[in-house]
Amino acid sequence: ALPVCVCVCVTAIMSEGGVETWEEALALLSRPRHIDREKGVAKLKEWLDDIASRNTCSEDSLHARVCSMLEGEQWEGLVGALLAAKLLVPCMERPAFRAKVLAFCNANLEHKEVRVRSCVADALRVLAEKDGVAVYLDMKDRIFTSVEVNFVRALPEAPQAYDELEDTAHPIGLPRCASPLPDDESSLGRKHTNLMHDTEGWKSLETTFKALQRLMEGTGSAFFPHVTQELLNVIFRSVEHTNRFVRETGYFVIGTLCEICDTNALDGIAEQVATKLRGGLGDNWSMVRYAASVATRKFIAQAEPFKTRVLPLLVPAMCLNRHYVAEGVRLFSIETWKRAMGDTGRQAVAENMASVASYYVAQSKAENHAVREAACHCIAELAQKIAREAVAAHVPELLQALVDCFKDMSWPVRDAACIALGNFVTVFSDESRGMMDELYQLWFAHLSDNIASVREDSAMALGKVMRAYKEEARTRIIPALRDLLPRAKDQPSDSKKYSDLENVTTFGVAMKKLRDNDPELHTGQTAYSCGSLTERARGALPQGVPPREAQPVPVPEEGGVPGTSVGMLRRGGGCMDHGFHREQEPWEATDGAVYLLREVSALEPKICGEFLPILAEMANLRQFAHFHSLLETIWKVVPTIAKNMKRTGLFHQHLEKFVPPLFEALDCGNQLAMSAAGEAIGALRTLFKTDFLEILTPRMRKAMDESPFVEKIQPGVRGGFGGRGPIGDPTTSAPWRT
Repeated sequence: ALPVCVCVCVTAIMSEGGVETWEEALALLSRPRHIDREKGVAKLKEWLDDIASRNTCSEDSLHARVCSMLEGEQWEGLVGALLAAKLLVPCMERPAFRAKVLAFCNANLEHKEVRVRSCVADALRVLAEKDGVAVYLDMKDRIFTSVEVNFVRALPEAPQAYDELEDTAHPIGLPRCASPLPDDESSLGRKHTNLMHDTEGWKSLETTFKALQRLMEGTGSAFFPHVTQELLNVIFRSVEHTNRFVRETGYFVIGTLCEICDTNALDGIAEQVATKLRGGLGDNWSMVRYAASVATRKFIAQAEPFKTRVLPLLVPAMCLNRHYVAEGVRLFSIETWKRAMGDTGRQAVAENMASVASYYVAQSKAENHAVREAACHCIAELAQKIAREAVAAHVPELLQALVDCFKDMSWPVRDAACIALGNFVTVFSDESRGMMDELYQLWFAHLSDNIASVREDSAMALGKVMRAYKEEARTRIIPALRDLLPRAKDQPSDSKKYSDLENVTTFGVAMKKLRDNDPELHTGQTAYSCGSLTERARGALPQGVPPREAQPVPVPEEGGVPGTSVGMLRRGGGCMDHGFHREQEPWEATDGAVYLLREVSALEPKICGEFLPILAEMANLRQFAHFHSLLETIWKVVPTIAKNMKRTGLFHQHLEKFVPPLFEALDCGNQLAMSAAGEAIGALRTLFKTDFLEILTPRMRKAMDESPFVEKIQPGVRGGFGGRGPIGDPTTSAPWRT
């Protein structure tokens, strides 16, 4: 027996040496809250780093405690034990403890709690770092069996309660990019399980592949001799799975595979890997695309000796993802493209044009609207940046793809297609001539689109067409402009219900308040999904018109243009599918025509004189609720038109007609319209100088001088005009102030 004094010393050492510290750490590691477990990890790491405070007795007690926790039933205790094991295995030579942890991982690879399964994967990594490939060999059969058993899950015959949905999903037979909405389940009443094949968990399959990835990371280059075709088949099977989370993890596994293999080792499986990466780069889900992009960068870094064999497979998808809507994918892909191609990117695209063109056309038909939009940007890029002779042979199929996207229900897709067609037709005017009749109808229809940017971009595209086809285009565009510009006069008045209000204009502040609170305008209307203008029911297409089909744009009466772009009926998937479309308003046709007049004035200023009185008349309209949107467009565009027409003297002849509505807009109550009017006043004042000022009444001059939206005159500056100054500052006031 030890003397009493020695026992007291040992007790003191154990107390001061941190027994309470590691016990407190284990207690925190077993808490249900993640933040508490993080604190426990920090405390235990601090205790392990303090070698002076550790002794054999305390280490034995710690290991025994962790082993006892591994035998518990509550998931919190199991997670705590695995978190502790991750810290203990690297810093202590205890084979028996590692064997205990490995046995636990083998037995709990499919534990019902996902947090336990994730910790199992992380624990396998530290075990592999310590014991090498032996850990993988011990787990190999267990992993392969788990994948085989859980890869397919059957849909139950009877509906399940929500807490049972973890164990239900569609079978793998569904294509991975299929629309999640069956034809007979498009309403809000659809069963929850109809979406599970691509959005819910898939039991332990995802974490099993995560465990395989962690084993590969921990083993490092020593793992490659064990990369058999059997293992490759298991990995490649994961990226073809229905569930997007499984596919995402599968691509991370491929990325790790590329890291642990040297160039010579990867050469033998290069085509197999590149084929699977191409599929992931075109996946319908952004997170899967990102995982495939990460794997692609790692693969390309090792691919220099066999680059010419894999680039035809990867270049199209890598190039398209530089325009993908998800910022993470887009920025990562841009950087990957720079690293992989350097200054040879255009050459690589030109050399692989056949595969690039066919891939872009296929992606323009994807279910995800963001993919279709990116495809439009890429097709436009081919016309602008790639040698003409390389693209010429593929012009018909690329043009048809853009035309189909121009009929899309998603307005960002239409917008991108509109811009792309303008650029494409400018470069390939001869090749596009056969489709111009259809394109004119589409552009004219989109001048009346519900979305302002689509209207403006359609006008800009028509301006490019005028540059390419000159007189031929002018004979089509000018009659359309005559038809569209005055249409706002036919806009029905929204003021009958509120005619008892006394305002200077019918749509004043009081009327707006009453209209905004009118229950009839906000009751029984279409509900829209969060984050988009997509109807919640997803069943808003005309009866008898299947989704993804496009009706032809109606042929206008002789001498006119299409009044509505009702042919845009193709739509697809994606959580932000902007499938917004309503009946078009007459004022929207005028709005688009105003942009078109700006484009025409830059090319044919003498022709535009006949349209100025109509434009001034449109600026005086106030009888409809959205008149301020039209005013904003008019006063944004008028200075450009005036500048383009200045040499002809035609705008100067009509200047007086624009001044009264311009100053009315400066005080209309809508900030955007007022700002546009203020900018227009400053621009016209600079352009016409005293001729403009002489038209103004004292009241107009005072409004111009006091408005914060009008640039102030800076004394001593040549030309008399500078930046905005503070309101009421005498040093920036106009000299004609009265």
